Amino acid sequence: MQNIKKNLAKMLLCVFLLTTLVAPAYAMDNESNEFTRFIVAEGLYPIDSSILSPEVAEIMPDFILETDQGSIPVYSSEDLDFGLNELQILLDVALENQPVNDQIPALNTVAEDYEMVFVEEDYTYSFYNHPEGNTAIYINPTDTGEEELIPGAITMTEGIGARAKTSSSSASNISAVMKCDTVPYYAGSIQDMGKTPNSINFYNYIGFTLTGLEADLGFIYSAKYSGWKMFGRVNDVNGSFIYNHNDHASYTSNADFVYKSTSSYPSTMTAEKYNLYNGASRVKLEINGYQTTTLSSATSILIMPRGTTSSVQYKVCTTIATVGDKSNIKKGATITVKNSSIMLAGSGVSSFASLDYCEATINWSSSVLTSIPLRQ
Repeated sequence: MQNIKKNLAKMLLCVFLLTTLVAPAYAMDNESNEFTRFIVAEGLYPIDSSILSPEVAEIMPDFILETDQGSIPVYSSEDLDFGLNELQILLDVALENQPVNDQIPALNTVAEDYEMVFVEEDYTYSFYNHPEGNTAIYINPTDTGEEELIPGAITMTEGIGARAKTSSSSASNISAVMKCDTVPYYAGSIQDMGKTPNSINFYNYIGFTLTGLEADLGFIYSAKYSGWKMFGRVNDVNGSFIYNHNDHASYTSNADFVYKSTSSYPSTMTAEKYNLYNGASRVKLEINGYQTTTLSSATSILIMPRGTTSSVQYKVCTTIATVGDKSNIKKGATITVKNSSIMLAGSGVSSFASLDYCEATINWSSSVLTSIPLRQ
């Protein structure tokens, strides 16, 4: 808990210092020459669900946060150690970064749904503000499980790999068929161990990019289960928001399925840049393939913040990435993936605007994109 206090306080201070000339987090009271918060957390009150029916208790918040702008429901998955001070800092930073079109940042002043997520070592704090009044705060333990740390909208500097990007397109989605017939080779690197700083992971994914926004949606390889699992990450390149497939803000179906993704049992990835889910703008990933254990056909779905209706550059990527230093990827580590039947809204892609690579080869021939990252 000290970590969240320290980090959020630092973030608030940095944001305040960097933006006082543009959008200060506090308003100046000219008479007293003191700063006044846009919102003040006044009290945190637990909800006694024992007196409610199970059906009602299941949808009730765990706390009510009273502010000078109204009540905010607070949902917590466990009996966690947080208080009014942590929530005040969260509100300060969240409203400071809230896009508002010439209005004073406040609850329900946004033109469209707005989310901000802080992922800390112990807890993940999320703030939701919606024009319709559906404001809420969620607090959950940060998932430190295996295979759950996703390198942020993976760039060529965080690892090695190959990336094909289309020209700017208004198409609603991208799809590709993935085939990987050789087992990813770790070459002595530490295998996918989640938050272990020295471990590496293999990825094959599709997605999109536009100014300030990156979306990576596809597969992460699991050495433990000898197959490919669904993953997703969407983030602002400036770091003001980051969403992962395992965040509570994401909806998943069959997230734990493991897919073969070979020539005999291929997997199809389809990523939508905009999906209206529960009245909110989201991105959607759908995977269709064959499970490693039964070889039966299966489908997994991921819906997560945040979507866009703007034109984007779509991408197809194969990467080897690490949480820590690039030297964690040992010499000889490699993977070979073929992505075929690449389509934008059902129309086949005939060419790419760019083919980028770092310690990798990438070849586009006969409508098949072959990518081979190889650590030198």
